[in-house]
Amino acid sequence: MILIIDGYNILKQQQGVHFIDDAVRRRFIHGVAAYARNSGNKVVIVFDGVAHDDAYEKYGRAVQVIYSGARETADDYIKRYVKTHRNKDLMLVTSDRELNRMADRYDVPSLDAHEFVRVLVYSANERAAGNTPSDAPIIKLSDEVMPELDALMEQASKTVPQKSEDARTSNRQRVAQKVSKKERELLKKVKKL
Repeated sequence: MILIIDGYNILKQQQGVHFIDDAVRRRFIHGVAAYARNSGNKVVIVFDGVAHDDAYEKYGRAVQVIYSGARETADDYIKRYVKTHRNKDLMLVTSDRELNRMADRYDVPSLDAHEFVRVLVYSANERAAGNTPSDAPIIKLSDEVMPELDALMEQASKTVPQKSEDARTSNRQRVAQKVSKKERELLKKVKKL
């Protein structure tokens, strides 16, 4: 899968500031690169500007960093990238509503900036603990309210095989349980993260 990331959108959402310095941007790129190496996903991070008029690209092993240049914004570059690569296994990472609507028109799923940061933090914590997905089972041991854990448990419960006695449901229940095609596609992509 290819993740196209609206770099400053994520950093500004995460940091809660309007100006992002070079050190913060470098740490973010290194964190995303570590995530990309471990997940096997290709990542394209797009930032606004740089000293060049045209787009400037830096390639790493798993991450491509693009500065949009003085002639266009990162949003414009992302729109063009999504339009050009829409037939690939692509996911947009941004909280920008306009970009999300554009991606939706091309049937490219979007992931909110805060959710992606949670994925990065979880990935970093798992690496630090030496865990892999297979040896890190999710088990709720208390009644403590933990929305992230509850969401993960709910998501995991959707893959549990159904018993024959549970299969006997009314038509109304079946309609209520159906998940849209778009939601199924997004869930498949999120599982790849």
